[in-house]
Amino acid sequence: AFHSRLNDAGAHALCGCALLPVRTVYPGPALAGGEDDIVDEALRSYRWNILFKNFEVLGNADRVLVYLTLWIQTCIWVSSLASGFEDARRRLESAA
Repeated sequence: AFHSRLNDAGAHALCGCALLPVRTVYPGPALAGGEDDIVDEALRSYRWNILFKNFEVLGNADRVLVYLTLWIQTCIWVSSLASGFEDARRRLESAA
Protein backbone atom coordinates (compact mmCIF):
# COMPACT_ATOMS: atom_id res chain seq x y z
CA ALA A 1 0.00 0.00 0.00
CA PHE A 2 1.11 3.55 -0.67
CA HIS A 3 0.98 5.79 2.37
CA SER A 4 0.74 9.55 2.34
CA ARG A 5 4.00 11.48 2.35
CA LEU A 6 2.13 14.18 4.28
CA ASN A 7 1.91 12.09 7.47
CA ASP A 8 4.96 13.92 8.81
CA ALA A 9 3.76 17.37 7.70
CA GLY A 10 2.86 18.37 11.26
CA ALA A 11 -0.65 19.37 10.23
CA HIS A 12 -3.37 20.00 12.76
CA ALA A 13 -5.94 17.23 13.13
CA LEU A 14 -9.70 17.36 13.45
CA CYS A 15 -11.64 14.16 14.27
CA GLY A 16 -8.59 12.08 13.40
CA CYS A 17 -8.14 13.63 9.96
CA ALA A 18 -5.29 15.93 9.04
CA LEU A 19 -6.12 19.46 7.95
CA LEU A 20 -3.88 19.62 4.92
CA PRO A 21 -3.24 22.42 2.44
CA VAL A 22 -5.06 22.20 -0.88
CA ARG A 23 -3.95 23.76 -4.15
CA THR A 24 -6.83 25.99 -5.22
CA VAL A 25 -7.58 29.37 -6.75
CA TYR A 26 -10.69 29.90 -4.61
CA PRO A 27 -10.56 31.59 -1.21
CA GLY A 28 -11.64 29.49 1.72
CA PRO A 29 -10.59 27.86 4.95
CA ALA A 30 -7.94 25.62 3.35
CA LEU A 31 -4.37 26.82 3.47
CA ALA A 32 -2.67 27.59 0.19
CA GLY A 33 -0.89 24.47 -1.03
CA GLY A 34 2.42 23.97 -2.72
CA GLU A 35 3.19 21.77 -5.69
CA ASP A 36 1.36 18.54 -4.83
CA ASP A 37 -1.48 18.36 -2.36
CA ILE A 38 -3.39 15.47 -0.82
CA VAL A 39 -5.84 15.36 -3.74
CA ASP A 40 -3.01 14.93 -6.26
CA GLU A 41 -1.54 12.23 -4.03
CA ALA A 42 -4.89 10.41 -3.81
CA LEU A 43 -5.36 10.49 -7.59
CA ARG A 44 -1.83 9.26 -8.18
CA SER A 45 -2.03 6.38 -5.67
CA TYR A 46 -5.68 5.40 -6.33
CA ARG A 47 -4.89 2.63 -8.77
CA TRP A 48 -2.50 0.91 -6.35
CA ASN A 49 -4.35 1.47 -3.07
CA ILE A 50 -7.65 0.14 -4.37
CA LEU A 51 -6.09 -3.31 -4.87
CA PHE A 52 -5.30 -3.80 -1.17
CA LYS A 53 -7.83 -5.48 1.10
CA ASN A 54 -6.30 -4.00 4.25
CA PHE A 55 -4.73 -0.60 4.65
CA GLU A 56 -2.76 0.25 7.77
CA VAL A 57 -3.33 3.87 8.73
CA LEU A 58 0.02 5.28 9.82
CA GLY A 59 -1.10 8.86 10.39
CA ASN A 60 -3.90 11.36 10.03
CA ALA A 61 -2.98 12.08 6.41
CA ASP A 62 -3.45 8.38 5.61
CA ARG A 63 -7.00 8.60 6.94
CA VAL A 64 -7.69 11.50 4.57
CA LEU A 65 -6.12 9.46 1.76
CA VAL A 66 -8.52 6.58 2.50
CA TYR A 67 -11.54 8.93 2.46
CA LEU A 68 -10.41 10.47 -0.83
CA THR A 69 -9.87 7.02 -2.35
CA LEU A 70 -13.41 6.05 -1.39
CA TRP A 71 -14.74 9.32 -2.82
CA ILE A 72 -12.91 8.72 -6.11
CA GLN A 73 -14.44 5.24 -6.26
CA THR A 74 -17.90 6.72 -5.64
CA CYS A 75 -17.39 9.27 -8.43
CA ILE A 76 -16.34 6.55 -10.85
CA TRP A 77 -19.37 4.42 -9.92
CA VAL A 78 -21.81 7.34 -10.29
CA SER A 79 -20.26 8.26 -13.65
CA SER A 80 -20.56 4.71 -14.90
CA LEU A 81 -24.35 4.86 -14.43
CA ALA A 82 -24.68 7.96 -16.60
CA SER A 83 -25.77 7.90 -20.23
CA GLY A 84 -23.48 10.71 -21.36
CA PHE A 85 -21.21 13.54 -20.31
CA GLU A 86 -23.95 15.94 -19.26
CA ASP A 87 -25.80 13.24 -17.34
CA ALA A 88 -22.57 12.26 -15.55
CA ARG A 89 -21.86 15.88 -14.66
CA ARG A 90 -25.39 16.33 -13.30
CA ARG A 91 -25.17 13.12 -11.25
CA LEU A 92 -21.76 14.05 -9.83
CA GLU A 93 -22.95 17.52 -8.87
CA SER A 94 -25.93 16.04 -7.05
CA ALA A 95 -23.68 13.48 -5.33
CA ALA A 96 -21.36 16.22 -4.09
